Amino acid sequence: MIDKGNRWLWPALGSIAVLVISPLVTSLTGQVNAYALVLLPLALLMWAVTRLSSRDLGLRLGNLNAYVLSLLYPIAVMVLTGIVVWLTSDMQANNIQLSDVGRRVLYLFLIYFIGALLTEEVFFRGWLWGALEKRGFKLGAKLVWTGSVFSLWHLAVTIILPELRFSKTILPIYLGNIFLIGLCFGLLRQKSGSILAPSVCHGLW
Repeated sequence: MIDKGNRWLWPALGSIAVLVISPLVTSLTGQVNAYALVLLPLALLMWAVTRLSSRDLGLRLGNLNAYVLSLLYPIAVMVLTGIVVWLTSDMQANNIQLSDVGRRVLYLFLIYFIGALLTEEVFFRGWLWGALEKRGFKLGAKLVWTGSVFSLWHLAVTIILPELRFSKTILPIYLGNIFLIGLCFGLLRQKSGSILAPSVCHGLW
């Protein structure tokens, strides 16, 4: 039975913690990479405190059909973007070596898949999603909550790192885009029951 009085407590504390600790550690250390790296120990700490199971955290293979979507979504966006760029600009593609591009994409995908899995996905679609689900939150609430915190977490990094600051006109577009991406990753988490599927999508993205 879920204690309705405390159902908000741990998801709220975890959300506040991630929005405070990531910028604080980055500011104190001066290390840009620390911003994402603190997510793994924070997720593990919250996992231990809230006593979620590994299944609650999404540490399983899950529904394999979701992996097809996790690949198709970023590939479709990349293809459409390439077509738009090709049609609207003087893009020269004569010297592109597809085999070299393929190797680089695979190399970067593997790095970012592992990086996303062990940082952003393990916290946002892992612990936070699992904590909300365990406390009886419906799909819409889980999507909006995790997507909003995911977006605000990306806002904080633009505040503390001058090189990542956006103009007032671009910032809402940037945050809206992050929120929508967070919704897509959340839907993949829901469909697959795993953090691996959104990590695949995140890494390829």
